Amino acid sequence: PGLGAGSRYVGGCRIVRLDHRSKAVKNLTHGFYSALDPSVSFDGEMILFAGMRSATDTWQIFQMNADGSDIVQLTDGPGHHVSPLYVGDLFYLNDKHPTGQMVYLKKSLDHPLSPFGLVAANRDGAKPRPVSFNLLSEMEPTVLPNGRLVFSSGYRSGETVQSRLLAMNI
Repeated sequence: PGLGAGSRYVGGCRIVRLDHRSKAVKNLTHGFYSALDPSVSFDGEMILFAGMRSATDTWQIFQMNADGSDIVQLTDGPGHHVSPLYVGDLFYLNDKHPTGQMVYLKKSLDHPLSPFGLVAANRDGAKPRPVSFNLLSEMEPTVLPNGRLVFSSGYRSGETVQSRLLAMNI
């Protein structure tokens, strides 16, 4: 299970909610083999997360209410889908309403050394599209206060592999 030696994507992880008054801890991902990478929506009502329902599953993206109810699987494709984030809405001039967006990292199962790439999709998981391409992995995306997405990107410099910080508008 997980993504190999040294990976933080291992079995047994949980997403919990702490009641600040009673100090009670509630497991929000009961029934999952492992769950991590929670991302809280801008209004605090929803949570995106990466999860595996069983040890033989691949990592997929799920969304739930902030109280742990109504868990919905948003991705269902080959490969591992991790590190989901809520990002700004997509709006075209002829749209009646903006379309909520999310981004996540996806790793193909084609080869053990396949890199993670950034994918953007509608918040319901529809219309996934790659927004980066790299022979090495993109890692640890986060949303800045101005709405830009920043992430670490690996690259080769001679015989060594290094990381650089990149940003993009989504």
